[in-house]
Amino acid sequence: MVLLGCCQRRLTNSESKKINHVLIPVTMECSQIGSKKYWGCSNRIQRKRQHGFCAVNMVQTGDIVITQDTASSDLERRYHMRKKLILHDLAPEDAESLLPPQSPEYSVFAATPSLCHCVGCFGCWLKTPGKCVIKDRGSDFGALMPLHDEIIVISRMVFGGLSPDVKAVFDRSIGFILPFFRIANGEMHHTRRYEKSPDLRYILYGPDINDREKETAQKLVACNALNFGSENYSVSFLTSTQEIKEALA
Repeated sequence: MVLLGCCQRRLTNSESKKINHVLIPVTMECSQIGSKKYWGCSNRIQRKRQHGFCAVNMVQTGDIVITQDTASSDLERRYHMRKKLILHDLAPEDAESLLPPQSPEYSVFAATPSLCHCVGCFGCWLKTPGKCVIKDRGSDFGALMPLHDEIIVISRMVFGGLSPDVKAVFDRSIGFILPFFRIANGEMHHTRRYEKSPDLRYILYGPDINDREKETAQKLVACNALNFGSENYSVSFLTSTQEIKEALA
């Protein structure tokens, strides 16, 4: 369903019950699609930004025009799909052949070349909440996290942990959570900034991963999930980067 504009007639209850939501491009200003009267109905509509579209959820009735059901199938599919953010440290040629291309479903973030490391200034909490103050591409990752349903971390295993480049990206994304604390499982952890946190999926690779390293990695992933507030998480171990494509399938 595509929102074309506002009208003077309210939808009847039977009409509104048939409508779950409508989608409009977020690039449209409210002056283009209707008056402030429409946007003032905050008690009856909600707006969500998802992949370039704004979803307006109908609760009862509204001053809107709905049309062209068939034209919105692609928009609705994009709105409802599960969005995944891939963080990796693969060489460019391996990333091109093994990872899915950028699309509405997948966002790909390369940890290489190496980013500037977190300096512990807490600017992502105090000056630019949720976003790193260091002005390079690493400032974008923390802001990307809440826009996705799942974060897939592909990293070389280093002593049971992440590679230095991948860890640097995660260190720079601490603004994803709040500086306040909570008690979870008897431990002190940061408070969520967002209502829902993405699922975490770790794919760790290396030729000689031993059982002790696996145990350490599993504990690390569980702690990351608890600190980020992620309800679902998993970790898998690969002996070669060539297995990554199959692991993502």
